[in-house]
Amino acid sequence: MSGPLPDSPPAGNALRVPGWPFWLALPAFVVFLFWPDANRALFLAANHAGAALPALFWLGLSVLGEWPVVAALVSVWAARKPARWPVALSATLLALLASTALKMLFGAARPPLMLAADSFYLLGAMPHGDSFPSGHATAAALLATLLGVGLRRRARALWVTLALAIMLSRLAVGVHWPLDLLAGGLLGWACARGTLAYLEELRPVAWRLNLVATAIVLAYAAGLLSQPSLGGEGVWRVLVVSAAAAGLAASLRRAR
Repeated sequence: MSGPLPDSPPAGNALRVPGWPFWLALPAFVVFLFWPDANRALFLAANHAGAALPALFWLGLSVLGEWPVVAALVSVWAARKPARWPVALSATLLALLASTALKMLFGAARPPLMLAADSFYLLGAMPHGDSFPSGHATAAALLATLLGVGLRRRARALWVTLALAIMLSRLAVGVHWPLDLLAGGLLGWACARGTLAYLEELRPVAWRLNLVATAIVLAYAAGLLSQPSLGGEGVWRVLVVSAAAAGLAASLRRAR
């Protein structure tokens, strides 16, 4: 009797994404709506608490939530089983476009533009673009949701913990409000959950997608290395992207 195809999706509930993030975030949204000062108070408390750890720690965590880095890691996840490519591409593109559109719609100012410079810690340069929702939080939640599919509860908890740490890093570096992170996290989770729901019947695709992803990630890594000065954040980017490129290359060999 023949077994399942190597690229077949997990059976049963393996592709289902838990709905608890929505119900967990709902009370926080209510608090922020009826007590707007809580957003600022929580930002200042978290930002000052984060000063207890080195700046490079928070900057490194923040790098893990950048879209190119997250896309590289999601590519490794997809390359291990090419049937995942439709979900990986659709969910990442949907989350990126939704986050960008909402930023343009709300046009919310970041903390450095709203607070006195001596009232909080700003680590590194302030990013361009608007504040709400957080793109890093969206990308981190997307990453944790996709890579947690089909894993045991403890393994999923590790990805959730990483996503939360990335979100906290945006408070520590001083560039996002808590409400930005809450909205971004829900957006990334919803994009991953919705894409998995509509593309549950995954179909194998050609291994050439692995080759394309490997080439893109290697080109991005080469671009990083060509910069005259990497800095602390740059070193983090090179390490993570190089690891992703190695994972893609290994998946490429297996696919062939």
